[in-house]
Amino acid sequence: MANVYNALSKMWVIDDDDILSLKTKTDANSALLPVIVRMIRYVPAATGQGVQFQTCNINGTPTVDIAADVYSVTNTYRITDDSAGAVFNGASVGDWAHITTSSSGNNLGWYLIDAVDGSKQYIDVAYGTRPLTNDTNETYTIKIYTPETALIIVSPTSGAGAEVVTEVVDFGSRGQCFENLAMYGISGGYAQILIQ
Repeated sequence: MANVYNALSKMWVIDDDDILSLKTKTDANSALLPVIVRMIRYVPAATGQGVQFQTCNINGTPTVDIAADVYSVTNTYRITDDSAGAVFNGASVGDWAHITTSSSGNNLGWYLIDAVDGSKQYIDVAYGTRPLTNDTNETYTIKIYTPETALIIVSPTSGAGAEVVTEVVDFGSRGQCFENLAMYGISGGYAQILIQ
């Protein structure tokens, strides 16, 4: 299954990490806007699985602020520093990467970091329905932000009487507005998100 953003029914079915909403309209790779969430239903595949949702202050100070450098993009998700430096030092899995300039004009926008290699030379990003365009030796400026956990949903762990249970978080009829929201760290199953 892949992430399904169904605007008509207002029910999203998400099984992979991704940024779900953004306050800014300058993200060239998406039409993401703030969302009002009425309910989240997490359907785990096994006991003890979980998912978290995070928000990010995209107008705050970046954790890592990388000046213009030469990068290549491969496999539609890996961003590699061609100078072989440790430019991603300080970046962590789950952080948000913002490509603010690109000499090719490709890949501008926000992405969720899915992996950082040990030498801090490349990052992999979760892109949902917005894959990166492969690029070779292009100059990018990248800012990386550390998000805050907004919500963690965990299925009961194994033990006496443990079973796979669907967990529901209901924000009521008015819902909860999330200007910047990502789903991160899903360990199995999927989440259904009812938006207004």
